[in-house]
Parts: sequence; structure tokens; C-alpha cells
Amino acid sequence: MSFTCIPRKELDTDWWDKQLQACSNALVFGNSWFWDALVGQNWTGFFHQETGTMLQAAHRNILGLPISYLPPIWCRPSGPYTPNQELLPPFSEFRNSLAYTALNIELHLEWQGVPGEQKVYQRSPIPVELKKNAIKNLKKNKGFDLLLTPTSPEFINAFFFLNRGKEMHQLKGRWEKAIERLMREGTKRGLAWNYSVQDKEGQSHAVACFFVYKNSLTYIHGSVNALGKKSGAMYYLFHELLNRAAKQGLEFVDFGGSNQKAIANFYQSFGGQDQTYTVYRQRKIPFSL
Repeated sequence: MSFTCIPRKELDTDWWDKQLQACSNALVFGNSWFWDALVGQNWTGFFHQETGTMLQAAHRNILGLPISYLPPIWCRPSGPYTPNQELLPPFSEFRNSLAYTALNIELHLEWQGVPGEQKVYQRSPIPVELKKNAIKNLKKNKGFDLLLTPTSPEFINAFFFLNRGKEMHQLKGRWEKAIERLMREGTKRGLAWNYSVQDKEGQSHAVACFFVYKNSLTYIHGSVNALGKKSGAMYYLFHELLNRAAKQGLEFVDFGGSNQKAIANFYQSFGGQDQTYTVYRQRKIPFSL
């Protein structure tokens, strides 16, 4: 049995999110509202009726037709999610479903047998095991009287682009608004942990947004400024929230991934373990649309 292709405009979002809840490896990224926040209705769901396996792909349209499938920013591998990993259908069944749906395809998948470029992101069981680098940087907190305070999605986003504006200038505009919509949506649903680290003078050193979904804590967005680098504020923030997650019985944290060694090292200092996914590409025309 092949996958059924369900355009977002035809998709029952309540049904989709309920099906995701039944998947043993479900992550917050699989929810319909997550994709709506990032790309509006420009995405398609794929559902395998026999096994309950599901995944998504964002697309660009020309004349109302999906021409290119591309992964949205701020989203980890887009599946597949399934109730039973032992019954996961072969990738070939999904590939056949893609045959006539788009001209250019790029998907990030955690699926055995997928041809393509291998990449990694980091995940760790909770409670996390602190490594030497985290322990060393947490010692910087002394003397700064750091305090974890609730904040808003708007403040987190503004702080991020203020302190990483030059390196992230290509994300301003459409994606800047998309990530803020996403954090607001998670906050509205009661899933977001939005925090700032401040000193006794009220100056912010670092910010972060995490989502709690089922048994997992997922890092969504955050940044640290020059003052926060001196105080080890991001280490303080992660340490405090991971301790809270352990007390609430959450089982693992998804840090995300980065091609930047310093960021990967930061996640690994909290026990982050490499998880492999594949970038699958299929081009029918020699340029992107």
C-alpha cells in the first residue's frame, strides 16, 4: 500500500494531530500547527493507512501546484512518525508516492535505506550527564547573581536578531516572523517554556524557548549576547531548565543540530548524542524554483 498525499487545504488538522499522538516516536515538529506557523498552508501530509506512518513536506507553488518540496527552517527531520517502528514501510513506497507530486524535492528523513547526504542533530536522555565543558562554564555564573525569569516570544526573537543580526541577516523578514508565530502558537497551547537570564541589574544575558510535547523537551530558539558569554548564561539557562524537565519526568531533550562546531560542542556538553538523518534530494529540473 502506498502513501496517501493530503494537501494542507484538504487535511483535517485535528485528525492529523491525533494520529501523531499515537506514534511512538512522535515529536512536536509533526503537529499541523507547527507547520502552519512556519509555512502557512504550503505543506502536504503523507499518510500510510496500513501502518499509521506519517510525515510532512513543505512546498513552493506555481499555479496552485507544488513544484518544489523543501524543508522549512527551524524544523528537524520531518519524519517518518509511526506507531510501531517494526512495521515502518520501506522508503521505496514513499518515494513512489512522490513520483508525480513535485519537480524538485529535498526532504530530511530518519529512515533506513534513504539515499543521500548524512547529517546529525543532538539528543540526550533526561536527566542529562554534564560534561567537563558545561561544568567549567557553569562556574562562570558565580558573581553575576543570575536569575531565570519568564519572558515573551517577542522578546526572545528581538534579542536573537539583535545579537546575531549580522550572521542571521538572511533570515530576517519572512523567517523572522515565522519563528515568532511558532513561539506564540506554542505559548498559546501551553507548551512553551520562554525564559530570559538576567543579572541583578535586570540586564538580559541569554534567552531561550523550549517546547514540551509528550515525554520530550525540545529546544526551539534562543541566543546569548557578549555579556552572557562572559557569565556562562546559556549554560545556566539550559542547566536550570533541564533540571526542571527531570523533576517533571520528561525523558529526553532534543537540542537540534548545527554545522557550527561550537554550537554542537555546547549541546554535547549536556550529554547530546548524535542522531543521524538523511537529506534526500530528487531533481527533475537542474535548478531550484
